[in-house]
Formats: sequence, C-alpha cells, structure tokens
Amino acid sequence: MFSGGTGTQTDPYLIATAEDLNNVRYEFGSHFLQIADIDLSIYENWEPIGMYGDPFIGEYNGNNFNVTNLTIYRETENYVGLFGFMLGKIKNCNVSGIVYGKDVVGGLIGGISPFSDMNNILENCSFCGNVKGMTYVGGLVGIAYYRILNCYTNADVIADVIGGGLIGSLDCWYLSKMQNNYKPIAQCCSYSIVTGGACIGGLVGNIINSKDGAIENCYSFGGIYFDSISKSGFGVVLRSGGLIGRFHGISMIKNCYSKAYISAPSDLINFGRGLVGNYEGGYAQNCYHQAMDDEFSTLKTSVELKQQSTFEDWDFDTIWGIEPNINDGYPYLKWQSLQPSDSNVYVITNEGLKQAVKMCIITDEGLKEVKKLNVITDIGLK
Repeated sequence: MFSGGTGTQTDPYLIATAEDLNNVRYEFGSHFLQIADIDLSIYENWEPIGMYGDPFIGEYNGNNFNVTNLTIYRETENYVGLFGFMLGKIKNCNVSGIVYGKDVVGGLIGGISPFSDMNNILENCSFCGNVKGMTYVGGLVGIAYYRILNCYTNADVIADVIGGGLIGSLDCWYLSKMQNNYKPIAQCCSYSIVTGGACIGGLVGNIINSKDGAIENCYSFGGIYFDSISKSGFGVVLRSGGLIGRFHGISMIKNCYSKAYISAPSDLINFGRGLVGNYEGGYAQNCYHQAMDDEFSTLKTSVELKQQSTFEDWDFDTIWGIEPNINDGYPYLKWQSLQPSDSNVYVITNEGLKQAVKMCIITDEGLKEVKKLNVITDIGLK
C-alpha cells in the first residue's frame, strides 16, 4: 500500500508515488513521510483526504518535497482541498494545482477541526495555483482553529464572501481557552490575488474571537479585487483589507505590513482599506500599508517600505531581512531565504544526463551530504 514503513512515529509510512498519497485516506491515524516529489495528474478529480465527520487524524510530513498537478472540481461540495477536513498535523508540505469547491475550500486543507491538538502547528507549508469557492475560501486553508507558522501562498483565490490569500477564516476561540500568549498566525506571507464581494483579505479574510495576539510578523504582497458587495448573513456590509478583511477580538496585529494593491469600481472604492477592512475591537502595533488609507495602521510609500528605518522595533536580526535584490526591496521573512531552490540539479554521467538525487561535499571531517542549496541569481538569493 505504501513504499515502506509501518505507520508509527518512529517508522512512518513512506510516500513516494501518487498511489501512496491516495492511500493515506485508508490509514487516517498513522504517521506519513513523503520521500519524493509527487505528480497527481493521474487523478482527474482528486477526492480530498478526510471529510467532515471522518477527519484525517494522523501526521503528514511532506519533507519539503512537492505535490504537483492537484486537480479538484467539486463545486457542489464542502471541505475541499488536498486534505478535506483534519484534526491531525501537516508540515513541510508544498502543493500546486487547481482546487474548486463550494464552502470551506483551501489549496492544502479545506477545514481544520476545532478539536485539534492545540500544540500542533501547520508549519512550513505552501500552495501555488488556483482556489475557488463561495464562502470560507483560502489559498492554503479554508477555515482554521489552530496555529499556522512559516507558511506562504502564491495563488488566485476567488470567493463570494470571506476569502483570504492564505486563510479564509480563523477562529481563535479554542486557542484562547487553551493557552495564553499564543500567536495563531506568525511569520506567514501571501503573494496571492484575492477576488470577492466582501470580507476578503490579502492574508486572511476573517479573524474572530481573538485575544492575547492574533497575527505577528506577517505580510501580504498580492492584490484585492472587488466584484460586488454582499452582506452574506452578517447584517452589515463587510469591507475588505490588504492584510485582513474583518478583525474581531480584543488582541492586536503586530509587526505586519501590506503591499497588496486594491482595485475596485468607482462606486465601491470606499469598501477597501489598506490593512484591515473591518475592525471590531483590537488594535495594530507597528503595522504599515501602502494602498488605501486606513486608520488602523500607518500609510507609507513604496520608498519608505523599502527602508529598514521605517519599521520601528522590528526584529531584523532573527525574523526579518531587507535587501535591495530580494523581495523587490521590501522586508521578507528570513526563513524564506533558507528554502530549497525550485530548480533541479543535474549531473553528467557515462550514461548521459541524470538528475542528482543527493549532493555531497568533502570536508575535513569526511563526506557530508548537502541537504539544502541556495544560489545567488540576478534577483537575489534563491
């Protein structure tokens, strides 16, 4: 059923093929380790792993390999993504493809259960591609209840209402009951284009029940497009923002910025704000935006946002970096420069050109395997 392993924490099932990944749905409570890039093009309409009422409860480690050509067309179904509904743990998972659903739709995960282990973190994951749905639509996750760290998206996200470049909606109530000083979203970024009618954000569409800190050290770099205005059962018209569509709670947004541009017809121009569209309690600390005016944060020009002196009390030693040739000169998260290059490495053998599976260097201690390789290109470190 798998390429090795027994499914325990110390001996996880090994996932090397599309068939292996498809079989994960039959061993929900196990541990999995991906050991190769996986192409899902053999599945014309992928069935999400885990569903509402029968969630994925295991642990999946993508091991920084890629899952490509994910294709899902399930416009009448809820909880849609590579994983549909889960209360387990996913980390180091990079996915690309097309994901269409109805409600609670995300490129990687449709919905995360509120009863997940609060110590678990969705960490070091990404999605690139297209995500479309009606409500609770996110580039990475449709709706979440627990922590997300070091994740990013580069996607086209379309939602009727409540949509975000990274997360459609984040409900912090369960986290606030379990622990103090949590940061539900930390060191994440979105390069996504988000289109919708209301309550859409470059990073998150909707944040509710937050306290003790909601978002810290994050940014959005994409764009927001309005196509209509919708109340969608909230009783009020919900604006949209470059970073967050709606923010409800008593906590703060700290050390974040939005470069996301906002585009709207002339009759809808007042329904967008630079950082937060609607804020109901809470406040921002040391936050900046470049688009439409917003009393929630400080408006800066593109020149100012490329100067380290602009960012008061930001940690440029361990968290943030700023260099002219990286991220178009805007601040970036240092973990981004540590990611493996997307480029494959090849060697010439006596049999011809071969893709390198492993690279080693000779040190004074002997032969050492190179786990990650960064190169300097004409646009910066890759």
